[in-house]
Amino acid sequence: MKDKTAIKKIFILLMSSFIILWGVLTALYIKVLPSLVSNPKIIELLQQNLKNNFNIDLSVENPVLRTSITPNIEFKVNRICASKQNIKLLEVNNFKTNFSFSKIFSKTITVNKLVAIGVYADVDNLLKLAPKSKKKSNNKNGWDFDISNAHLGVKDCEMLYSLNSDTKIHFKGHNIGVNNADKVKKYVYFQFDSDIYKHGKRVHLELKDNKRVFFENKHFYIKECPLGINNSNIYINLTADKKHNFDIDLYSNNFNLNDIIDFLNTQVIENSIQKDVLSHFSDVSGNVDFKLNLKKDKLNGSLKINEIKFNVNDVDNIPITITKGRIDLNPCEVKLTGFEGFYDSDIKNKIDFEGTVKDYLKTIDADITGNAIVRNDFFKNHLTKIIGT
Repeated sequence: MKDKTAIKKIFILLMSSFIILWGVLTALYIKVLPSLVSNPKIIELLQQNLKNNFNIDLSVENPVLRTSITPNIEFKVNRICASKQNIKLLEVNNFKTNFSFSKIFSKTITVNKLVAIGVYADVDNLLKLAPKSKKKSNNKNGWDFDISNAHLGVKDCEMLYSLNSDTKIHFKGHNIGVNNADKVKKYVYFQFDSDIYKHGKRVHLELKDNKRVFFENKHFYIKECPLGINNSNIYINLTADKKHNFDIDLYSNNFNLNDIIDFLNTQVIENSIQKDVLSHFSDVSGNVDFKLNLKKDKLNGSLKINEIKFNVNDVDNIPITITKGRIDLNPCEVKLTGFEGFYDSDIKNKIDFEGTVKDYLKTIDADITGNAIVRNDFFKNHLTKIIGT
């Protein structure tokens, strides 16, 4: 009987200790933790730490953390602003988030809400503060964030970023988010308005959702969404899934050639066109129609010449006008067919050519043959200058 009584007392003691510990942890979680987040002394300590170690001035206005017995946590703050030497690095206004630890044992945090009225980031200066990372580790045991049913939104967003020493990007976004009210078809909404600067030239980009971007049946879709590049539009159709399979169609009619040249010269999409092709020509103008299809590593498409004008730098800057022609491309080569036009300003000076270009994104290995009617004005205006007589 004494043994049973001792065991009973030990059991009661353990249970009492567990209940007391649980009560203390619950009190810490529900009462103490939110108080610490909003405590002016804690905020001041954080500010001093950032100032002493990184010379960063931090401003935090009205941070509020709400916890409950449920696994949901809500955090909101009126304003967070970080600056260094009077240069603003980051500013977030009216930020609100709500997330759940209900899937904590499967290492998943469920995001229920992530919204802000305004976000500003100087990406270049923020990256300078980040510690240099070592080799990337493929940690498959890391945490996942589930945003599939989250309320996501930013009213105004602005970011500054340098692609390289010559190329600066000024990104602006408005009304960005995902509408999860409809669980079957979730629309993505956005309005992007960005400028790319390089060597004094500005390339303006615009992209709006127009209710043509959405998730449905575990796929992501873009339907006839226009991307504006300066004064031209490229229409986008895309289908993608979670396995990283995608099918992209891009097309445009009467696309201004200078708009695409200016964009390619920014090197946002790495290429060697300026070095290997455009450096041989000047005063390029004209417009084209094109269609492109991209599936993983496969690129196919066609381009129809409406009219192109340019000067050939290596041949006494002779002016050329191309009035028709077609380009077909596949992953291996570009094929040029039916190119016709004239040189100088006389349509009697006819030219035509065709050929292939291999490795067109890198080395530009070209094999092109052509014909031209050589008249007296060519000898008079160009050949004498070329041979120096």
